[in-house]
Amino acid sequence: MANIPATYIAGQCYTGMPVQDFMALAGKKALMVRMENGWNVYKILEVVPGLGGFQDRSKFFYFAHGKLHSIDEGVFRPERIQIEIID
Repeated sequence: MANIPATYIAGQCYTGMPVQDFMALAGKKALMVRMENGWNVYKILEVVPGLGGFQDRSKFFYFAHGKLHSIDEGVFRPERIQIEIID
């Protein structure tokens, strides 16, 4: 179980997946990094050698009320805000 890559685990997950099924798949690799207002966030750390150093291929799994909501690499993606200036 310890050698399964985070990218493989992410590929086996689906929206609405129960957290119990995720934990059965990920095992001890899944670390809870945040718990707030019905949301739980788990991280699976994966660092691999690459050109010029190491590459972080870690994944974050977001659960809302026990069901998988989304998966990403932990990169903040701000919403686009458009401002119109009227003279």
